[in-house]
Amino acid sequence: MKGLTAYIIAAGKGERLENENCEYKKAMIPIFGVPMIGRLINMLCETGFRNIRVITNEANSDVAEYIEQVAGEMTACDVDVLLKSTPSSMHSLYELLSYKNCEEFFLFTVDTIFHQVQLQNYVEHCIDSNHNFDAIIAVTEYIDDEKPLFVRTNSDEITAFLDTREDCTRVTSGMYYFDEDVLPALSGLIESGATKLRNFQRSLLQNGMRVGYFNFDKTIDLDHVGDIEKAEAFLKNSDEKN
Repeated sequence: MKGLTAYIIAAGKGERLENENCEYKKAMIPIFGVPMIGRLINMLCETGFRNIRVITNEANSDVAEYIEQVAGEMTACDVDVLLKSTPSSMHSLYELLSYKNCEEFFLFTVDTIFHQVQLQNYVEHCIDSNHNFDAIIAVTEYIDDEKPLFVRTNSDEITAFLDTREDCTRVTSGMYYFDEDVLPALSGLIESGATKLRNFQRSLLQNGMRVGYFNFDKTIDLDHVGDIEKAEAFLKNSDEKN
């Protein structure tokens, strides 16, 4: 997996957490004492990523400083941060791609909690040269998000992205693999004034691209203070089973 690139979006304001008087910026919420962004960077490095790029908004200079501190302690991978405010996660991805481009890449949102073993399996599945997908998106049947993006699937690919459940049993999980063919679709959406990462995902199907999926048993979307305890319990139980 030499040379793999991961982009991390840590640009959200965390308004729901702020309304609950959370003392931490979203990216800095500790999971077993380690800020989420630090935990994610460490997991990616341990999984074999060698280039890790993070975007955070301009109000998060302390988050950027922490990332730079983490980067200084890394020897196995290159980590850097872009401090820039954007109107949506789709724009954050666009800025990351403008900042450091590559042929294929993985994208992660900072507030998705998952287990290391399933991350490893997902990455290995995505870099398998036998598949012919333009994107492979992590999904789960455990629906924990307040505004999930539902996916309709057949045996091996996603056929629709929906804001309502309808006949769907899976939702996206904040982890994505893309190859270079997706870049024109992203640029076109930015130019049209569209927002939201889910609209970018929809555009892939609209442009005739094949989008595969990889099923995670469970992921936790951390949006509320109460989710911290839930996430730690999930990770502890997963470790005990393994």
